[in-house]
Amino acid sequence: MTENPVCALAPPIVFLGFMAAMGPLSLSIHVKSIPQIAASLDAPYASSKPTVSAFLLTFAVSQLIVGRLSDRFGRSPFPVILGGSRAPTGHRGHVVGHCSL
Repeated sequence: MTENPVCALAPPIVFLGFMAAMGPLSLSIHVKSIPQIAASLDAPYASSKPTVSAFLLTFAVSQLIVGRLSDRFGRSPFPVILGGSRAPTGHRGHVVGHCSL
């Protein structure tokens, strides 16, 4: 029995779509949170705007670094395992940090 080639490509295409949406989504979240950033730091709104430039610069530099590392080392299982283990740990830290004891 042969597998439909369109179905075989569906998970990678969906994953790539989610990965491509991460940059614009995170920028949108950041821009919408500028008033809260300014209020929490007791700073004027105008002085909180450069955080968008800093965010975009950091995102661009990280893409250059990660891209070169990916080209050099390929997709070894170690970074995937390390990244997968950090997500639950970070979530637990966030939840514990917001719990009142």
